[in-house]
Formats: sequence, C-alpha cells, structure tokens
Amino acid sequence: MSGFFSEGSGPQPPKVLRSSIEKAGIFSQLCDQNKPLTLIFRDRNQRFLTYISAVDKQGSRIALDQLVPEEGQRMLSRGEPFRIDAYLEGVHIYWKSGLFAPAISQHEGYTVAWFQFPEEMIYHQKRNAFRARTLSDEPVQITLAGTGLDAALQGQVSDLSATGCKARLEQAPPQLQLSQVLNDCRLALPDGQISVAAEIRHIKPGENNDTATLGLRFLQLDGMSQRNIERYVNHLQREARRRQEGELF
Repeated sequence: MSGFFSEGSGPQPPKVLRSSIEKAGIFSQLCDQNKPLTLIFRDRNQRFLTYISAVDKQGSRIALDQLVPEEGQRMLSRGEPFRIDAYLEGVHIYWKSGLFAPAISQHEGYTVAWFQFPEEMIYHQKRNAFRARTLSDEPVQITLAGTGLDAALQGQVSDLSATGCKARLEQAPPQLQLSQVLNDCRLALPDGQISVAAEIRHIKPGENNDTATLGLRFLQLDGMSQRNIERYVNHLQREARRRQEGELF
C-alpha cells in the first residue's frame, strides 16, 4: 500500500512448537542466516548478543556462540536460566532454558556452548504494524549506541512503526554492519525518550559515503514503550491525513 503508511503482513496467533522437526527447522534457518539472538538471564536486565553456530539435528542440540558482552559467558557456563528472542522474516521467535550447565567445546575454531532443544518454542507473527512518515516540523531524533560503536551516533527518523524505523545519519561510520544489534539506543518522541535495543536490517550509504540511511528493527520493547510508539504513529497518521485533506480544498 502506498501513501503515508503501509500495512505489514497479517497477524497470526502465537504457535507453540514442540516437535523436534519443527524446532530443528527454525534453528537451522537462524543458523544459516546468521540471525542475531538476544539473550537475557532470569532476574537480570542486561541483554547479551549471541548466534547459533551449529545445529545437531540427530542429537536435538544447538551450539551458541560466545556472548557479547563477554561477561555473560560466565553466567552461561554455570547454567543460569535464560530466555532467547530472535526474529526471522517478520516472525518473533523465543524460547527459555532452565537451570542447565551446557557442554563447552570447540566448533570450527570457536568456543561454543551446546544446549538441548527447549521443550517448546514460541513462534509469533506480530500483529499488523503501520508505518508513518514523521513530520518536518516535528522531528524525531534517535541516538544509537552499544557494543561495537566507539561513540554514540545521532540520526533523524524519517518513518516510524511499532516494530522499527528508518533513520538518516549525517555520518557513515565504517563499523556498522547488517544484523548488528545496538543495545543502548534512545528514541526521542515529543512526549519523552524511549530506551530500545535495535537491530540494523538495512544500510544505504549516501552518494559520497558521508551520510547513511539505516533500517532498524526494535528488539524486546516493553509494553508501555510499544504503546507510546503506537500512539505517536497514530498521531502521525491522523496529522498526515488532515494535512492531505487540507491541500484538496
């Protein structure tokens, strides 16, 4: 749909995957596409980044790469319970691991932690996400920071939805990479700032490589933050329609 906003793929109810075949298929896609995983230990707020390094379908096991930041590796090795969230083609996937010390070994020259498949995995196609252009007289700024960045970057949001945004940077730092997770970002809406982690899904350098446009996916928004973004997106949609109608008369 063209115009001021568009509609994403339709919503689906969450599915609980319990069969090893289904889970192996999802894990294999996450591994093959090198999708970033967000890991949070129980009763802790810090997010850690990891990837699936290998999938053992016969043994129903996955190997997790070392955590970033690296202090999470100690908690992982001693078997602290955790939850993992991932996104695959617009689908939110998550699962939990109980108190279980993994088998630590080497895989293709890297240290990995082997875990049995979880008993169940949640596969959730998010509800429709509407995207709206921001207003020139109501700019929305985003500050990007986190692991892998030497200094925070400032960008201006050009369009916004409850699941992500497009932002223009006035500089194009070379360290940005696709699928990189920036876990300390700030979205400045008129009603206040929202803290959010974001995954880089798209990078488009400017003509002279002095600017860059990023497509960002928000990760693990809490309910209040998501509602605040949705409320502002609704405001942008209403204002866009009002201005468009005003131009017709």
